[in-house]
Amino acid sequence: MSFDLEIAVLDACVLYPADIRDLLLYLAEYDLYDPRWTDEILRERERVLGKRRMDLTPAQIKSATIAMTDAFPHALIEIDPLMTKHLKLPDMNDVHVLAGAVSCGASTM
Repeated sequence: MSFDLEIAVLDACVLYPADIRDLLLYLAEYDLYDPRWTDEILRERERVLGKRRMDLTPAQIKSATIAMTDAFPHALIEIDPLMTKHLKLPDMNDVHVLAGAVSCGASTM
């Protein structure tokens, strides 16, 4: 029996706390859903970690990003830059997340 996995865009707010990130990626490893993110989401995660976790070096922060992208190479979403100009949200800082969800046909974000 074959079925399509639900696609979920994981924003920086769930990729920043290590325990939540690890749980979500663990579930994805067992094919309970298909995770996706954008370069901007990954950069935002790294910026937040750099500000809030002074005990982590930039290399440590980057190594987690590399591990995530190595484990889920299909997760990176390419966004058409023109799409973000046509989307509107109450918080325009989240338009890139919506654009990613539309681009990959996500069922949730």
